[in-house]
Amino acid sequence: MEWITLLSLPVILLGYFYRKYIKRIILIALIMSLFAVVIRYTPLPIAVIIALQILLLMVLVKQFFRVNYLEMFVITGIGYGFYIFIQLLIAEMMMSLSNFSYFDIIFSNLSLPVILQILTIIITVSLCYLLSKYTYYLDELRVHLREPNLTKRLRNIIITLSVLTYVFICLAAFVLVEGELVIRDTLVLLCIIVIFIIMSGYHILYTQFQTKRLMEAKKIFLDQDQQASTIIEKLVREKEVRNNAILKLTEKDNSIQSIKAFIEKEQNFTASPAWTTKNDLRKGLEGLDELLYALLINKRRLARLFGIIIFVSANIESDNSRITLRQIKYLNIIMDELLFVLYQTPSSIDKKIEFHISIREQEMEFLITCDVDAQTSSNLKIIDAITLFKQDNAKIDYELNPVKLTIICSFV
Repeated sequence: MEWITLLSLPVILLGYFYRKYIKRIILIALIMSLFAVVIRYTPLPIAVIIALQILLLMVLVKQFFRVNYLEMFVITGIGYGFYIFIQLLIAEMMMSLSNFSYFDIIFSNLSLPVILQILTIIITVSLCYLLSKYTYYLDELRVHLREPNLTKRLRNIIITLSVLTYVFICLAAFVLVEGELVIRDTLVLLCIIVIFIIMSGYHILYTQFQTKRLMEAKKIFLDQDQQASTIIEKLVREKEVRNNAILKLTEKDNSIQSIKAFIEKEQNFTASPAWTTKNDLRKGLEGLDELLYALLINKRRLARLFGIIIFVSANIESDNSRITLRQIKYLNIIMDELLFVLYQTPSSIDKKIEFHISIREQEMEFLITCDVDAQTSSNLKIIDAITLFKQDNAKIDYELNPVKLTIICSFV
């Protein structure tokens, strides 16, 4: 139970999809428990035993969770660090509220060490529950840990925080093992200072990542507004050209017949409604992910300018939606290119895009269909977006004539 709770805390805190990892957590916990039982009968010092446990935990997390080295350091550091910090606080409280010595609480043959373990597990599980219930996740930190192009500065900061975490683990373990030291109070205070620096560092990083996400999201939608303005200007110019053509036709003798024939040849622009779903679905999507909802709303505006209809439908089986900002960008590229291709097609083509969302327990699926041939020069951007989705470990199945894209994004 100790190892399960120790691993559960960082997985939940960093916003990983917990149900996806629960079997792996239990398996790692079993291996670590067996290792602890075996190594207890060796003559190795406590410090060496703890070091070996941390190293084994790193290897198992790297292997079973399939994460990179930064994620491995952060997951093991946060899990081991916070667990031992909670245990240290409980030990201090038990000693201050009773007549038991530090040796009694940690090493006695009575039930005190078991009580210490049980209390630590209960508090850690309660913390995990609160984080899950109020959805307080450091998901932006997790996303950047997986970022292949993470800047050197941010990488160094994360590595420094990880090193500090392991320094704290060593200090806290030393205090727990050598509880009768003269400078024990000083070491406890030092542990608190170090853990405060670590927590502050991660919180500052998370705040910076959130600010960056907000700025990038604003840029996406400002670019779309600029795009909409450009399209409006183009439509106004085309309208002026048509008006001038009609004026020229009025100079002919059979002007009425000529104007009628000209208008029939032109494509009639209709501002058709771009969102054909029910209000409850719109509210459902907005509640699941505001950025995805905003993206579809912006696409509606552009579609109206192009005279295109967007059919939006959804199959929501779970309220768990974890689409990243990068995936929002890729969807934006695909939708923009489809709108552009449809706008350039003849009026005889059915100008509509069907956008279906399926949200399941462990994944989100996007199905985008359009009865148009996208095998033109513009399809390069669609292929680029598909490639970027694949780099994010999404499963892609696509055709470009006619367009049929199936994008499945697994929750991390």
